[in-house]
Amino acid sequence: MIFKYILRLFFLLFVTPYIVLGQTELEQKGIAEIFAGEIDASIITFRKSLVENPESCLSQFALANQLFEKVSDQKLKEMHIIRFKNMDGYFEDLREAYSLSILASKSYQELSEQEKLIIRQSLSVAGDEVSGFLSTRIQQTAYTYLQQAPYRRPTIQLYRTEVYNRIMEGDTLMALREILIRQCGEYLLDYPNSKYLGKVKEIRKGVLKEYLNNISLRQYGNRGGQMYEHYCKEIISLYSKEELKMIVPLFYGKEYGFSKSTMYKSENYSKLKKFADSEGMSIIEVLCQLNIHDRGCVAESIELYDRFIQQLAPLDIALIAVKKMTEEPFKAHEYDKVISIYKKYQPYFPEQQDFFIKILASLEDTSNPRILKNIGNHINTVAREYQPVITLDEEYLFFARKTAKSGEDVYMSKKDFYGNWTQAQEIVEVNTESHEVPMGISGDGQTLLLYGNYSKLRKFSYVRGTESRLGKGDFYYSKKLKDGTWGAVQVFEYPINTPYYESGLSLSLDGDVAFFASDRPGAVGGYNPNYPDDGLYYHGSGEFNTDIYVSIKGENGTWDEPINLGEVINTPFAEKSPYLHPDKETLYFCSDGHAGYGGYDIFMSKRLNPDSWTEWSEPVNLGISINGIDDDAFYLTSVGDKALVVSQKGDVNYGRDDIYELDIPLDKRPKPMLFAHGKVVDKNGEGLDEVKIKIQDENGELVVTKKTGDNGEFQLALPPNANYSVYVDDENMIGSSIEINEESDPDKNLKLKAMETVNLNDKSTDATFIMQTLNFDTNSYTIRRESFFDLDRLAALMKRNELWILVVEGHTDNVDSKEYNIQLSKNRANAVKEYLISKGVHDSRLDAYGYGEERPVMSNRTKGGRQENRRVVFTILR
Repeated sequence: MIFKYILRLFFLLFVTPYIVLGQTELEQKGIAEIFAGEIDASIITFRKSLVENPESCLSQFALANQLFEKVSDQKLKEMHIIRFKNMDGYFEDLREAYSLSILASKSYQELSEQEKLIIRQSLSVAGDEVSGFLSTRIQQTAYTYLQQAPYRRPTIQLYRTEVYNRIMEGDTLMALREILIRQCGEYLLDYPNSKYLGKVKEIRKGVLKEYLNNISLRQYGNRGGQMYEHYCKEIISLYSKEELKMIVPLFYGKEYGFSKSTMYKSENYSKLKKFADSEGMSIIEVLCQLNIHDRGCVAESIELYDRFIQQLAPLDIALIAVKKMTEEPFKAHEYDKVISIYKKYQPYFPEQQDFFIKILASLEDTSNPRILKNIGNHINTVAREYQPVITLDEEYLFFARKTAKSGEDVYMSKKDFYGNWTQAQEIVEVNTESHEVPMGISGDGQTLLLYGNYSKLRKFSYVRGTESRLGKGDFYYSKKLKDGTWGAVQVFEYPINTPYYESGLSLSLDGDVAFFASDRPGAVGGYNPNYPDDGLYYHGSGEFNTDIYVSIKGENGTWDEPINLGEVINTPFAEKSPYLHPDKETLYFCSDGHAGYGGYDIFMSKRLNPDSWTEWSEPVNLGISINGIDDDAFYLTSVGDKALVVSQKGDVNYGRDDIYELDIPLDKRPKPMLFAHGKVVDKNGEGLDEVKIKIQDENGELVVTKKTGDNGEFQLALPPNANYSVYVDDENMIGSSIEINEESDPDKNLKLKAMETVNLNDKSTDATFIMQTLNFDTNSYTIRRESFFDLDRLAALMKRNELWILVVEGHTDNVDSKEYNIQLSKNRANAVKEYLISKGVHDSRLDAYGYGEERPVMSNRTKGGRQENRRVVFTILR
C-alpha cells in the first residue's frame, strides 16, 4: 500500500508533466482523480470524456479499470452483509467495464507506439493490461462472485448449517437464489468467450436442481410449482434426458390422468406424445413451450395453443388452455375477442357445454365495469398488502403485509372521525418471525382469526397441549383484551384443525358456525389431497381437491363433526375462502372448479333451506366487474355493497400488491339487512358479558334472543324497513331498553348507545338507573307511547319484589324559569308514579320528587348537555 502511494506521488511529480500534451482537460482531471484515490469522481469524469470523444482509448480503458476497482472496493466493504446482498450492482458495473475493456483493447491495437506509450505512462499500466488482461480479470472476478455467493449451496444445507434462519430469512434466501439463477444466465451472455462458462452452467444447474423434485420445489420454490416452468427452458438445456425422465409423470401425470406405472398404457399419454411428435419436440419440450402453469399463452405461442386444444380436447387440460388463450384480451378488456375464443373452441367440448353457456352469458354483461379504488397509503406501501378483513361495523381493518423482517405479519388500521383509514399498526401480540395471516374477525370484533405456523415455534409450543392433531398450517385465534391489546394466541381444536390441509376460515355473526376449506377425506370427487408427493400440477394449477365444510359449535363449546356442503358448492377441484353473510343465506366462496375465467373466481350461492347445510342454489360467477383471469379473492363489507380486493392494477398503486375497494353489482349483493352494534354496561361503563338480551319489533313480536359477548358487546343483523327494541332479559338486572331506528343511518349500519344496566343482586349500593326510553311531549308531562314498554317491565319487576321501594326523580335543563322547571319535573315524576300504579304497583311503594334544574349532570351551555340533564332517575330501595 505504501509503495502504491509512493508510485502515485512519483508519477504526479516526474512523469505527468511530459505526457499531458496527449490528453484532454477531462482526461487530465480524471487521471489526477485516479491517483488521488477518488474512484467515483474519476468514473464521472471519464464518462464525460467519452461523451466528448467516444473513440478515446485512454478514457475507455480508464473508465473500465475504475469501474472494476469500484466493484472490488465495494465488495470488500460489504463482505459483512454478503449473505443478503443482491450482487446485481456488482455485475452491472463489471458488465460495463468488460464492454469498455474490449473496446479499449481494439482501439489500443490501432494506436501508434507513441500513443500506446502515453496511455501506459498516463495510467501507469502495462501494455498487456490494456490489450486484454483487464477483460480476463473482469470475467474471472464475475465468475468468482457467482461461485462464492453463500446462497448458491443447497437450501437444506444452508438451513442445517444455520447459514440462514429458515423462519426469519427463508424468503430472502429464495429471492437471492432466483436472482443468482438469472445472473448465471446473464454471465453466459455477457462473457461468451469466458473459460468459466462450463463452471457457471454447473452453478446454475446446482441451484435449479431443487426444481426437479416435487417436495423441494414446493419447499424452496413455490407451492404451486410455477418455478419449474419458469425455468424449464434452462433446466432442459442443462440436464440430460435421463436426469429429467421423471418430470412428465411426476409433475404432469395427475393433470393428464396417468402415473409412472401407467404412463405408457394411457390413452392421454398417447395423445400428448402424438402432439409432441407433430410439433417436432419431445413431450417435456412441448410442455415447456406451452408453459401453461407460469407464463401462459403469449403472442408467439397462440398457434401452438390452437393445435394443442384441437388435438387434446376434450381433456380438462385442453379447456384450461382455452382459458389461457383468453388472458391477454381479457386483461385488455377486449371481451369480444374473449367471447370469440370461447365460441371457437366450444364444439370441441361436447360434455362441457354448460361451462361455455355460463361463461359466455357472464361475458356479455358489461354493465358493471371493474373500477378499483385504492384505500390509501396509510394501508398500502411498497411492500405487499393482502388478505383484508374488515369488522362488521367497518371501523377496523386487518390485513397481512409481507415484510423484509419476516414472512407475513398482521396489521390493523382504524377509521378516524372523518371515515378515513389511519396509519396501519403492526399487531405485535400475534406476529412472529414466521408467517401469520388474518382469516376473519368475529361479529363483535373481539376475536381475530389467524392462519399460521405457531405450533412449530418454541414460544407457542403450548398450543400443542390444547390440540396435537395439526398440519403444516392451521387455524388460530386471539381475543381482544380490555386495554385494546390482543391476548395469547389459541388454537382451534379438532375437528376444525386436522393433520390435513385447511384454509379460509370464517365464522357466522354469532360465532357458532364455522366455514372453512379442507382436503380431508370425504371430498366431492374423491380424496385428492393438496400438494401430494406424487403430483405437482392439477387442473392448471398447484391446487388439488379442497372442499368447503361447515361445523356447528355445540352447547359445551366444542365443534361438531364438519359437514361437506355438497356437490352444488363443491367440485372435484378446489373451493376455498367461504364467507356466509350475516343474512345466514348468502354464501360467497372461491372456486377453480365452477365456470370461471381463470384461476380462482368468486361465486355466490343462496342457502335454500334454513335447516340444511347441503341445500344451495346453483353458484353464480360474480362476473367481470369482480373476477379476472388471475386468482381472485375478496372480503365483503357487512352491508354487502362493497368488497375489498387485492390487485396491482387499480387507479393508484403503491407497491406490488395493494388493497382496493370496489362496488358489488346490485344483483350479486346479499339480502339487505339492518345492522346494529351495541353494548351492555354497568354504571361504571364496564361491559357485561354473557348477558341475555332480546330484540322485538314494533308489534311486540320477539325477533331474536342472544347473549352479549366479551366486553358486553353485541351485533345484530335484522330485516330492514322496521324499527326494533333491544332490552336485557334478566330478572336480576334492570335498565333502559334501546330503540333501533333504521332511518338514523342511511347505510343501515347503526352504532347504538350503551345500555346501562344495574345488577339487582349487588346489595352494596342502591340500584339507580336512568330510563333512556322515557319520553314526554314537549313542555308536557304526558308520557309518550314508546315509553310504555320499559315502564311495563319496571312495573312487573316491582310486583315480583313486593318489599322494594321505588324513588322517581324528575330533572330538567335551565331553559325557562326555575319555578316552571320545578313544577314540570314534579309533574313528570308523578306521571310516572301514576302509570306504575295503573299497572298494579301500590302507591305506598312509590315516591316521586321534582328537582327542576337544581341537579345538572352536565353543563347547560350545550345542546348535548341540556339533553343529558333532562332525565328521570329511578332508585330501587331494597
